[in-house]
Amino acid sequence: MLESAAVSTEQPGDPSTPQRAMDGFLTDFARQNPDLAWFAQLVAMQRQAAAQVQSDPPELEAARVEVAALVEQLHQSEARAEKLQRHARRLAEELDDAQERLSDLAAILGACGLCWGEDRGCRSCRGRGKPGMFAPEPATRSRFFAEAARPGEGPASGTKPTDNSERS
Repeated sequence: MLESAAVSTEQPGDPSTPQRAMDGFLTDFARQNPDLAWFAQLVAMQRQAAAQVQSDPPELEAARVEVAALVEQLHQSEARAEKLQRHARRLAEELDDAQERLSDLAAILGACGLCWGEDRGCRSCRGRGKPGMFAPEPATRSRFFAEAARPGEGPASGTKPTDNSERS
């Protein structure tokens, strides 16, 4: 069995000669030992896989380049998503602040803080909470007007409003 593998007509520089010799050896081994034929098949498959890996470097390199590009795109997308999440949190905070101010103003004017009397399905007023419908809350009104009347604050002191609603 080993003699057939050792006796070969190798030609220098022919890489397929050692592979053919090994293939012949595995074939003889499987023929002489039928119970171990599975082992010969396993070795042959491993050799084929190794030969295929050695023959695929350009495809492998192209795949690595593509993976690197996808990783970079993923990092950029994650950075954009994080920026959008920060922006969404800031907008949610601004919305909460605006809703709180509107609720305070509704309490000062005696209106429903949820719908201002415009929603008949409102769980608080059933659409009847227009300004003047409820007694104004004195504590909220005094706090609101105290903040507005503080000296050095507000439009009377020469400061300009920060929102864009008063542009002409």
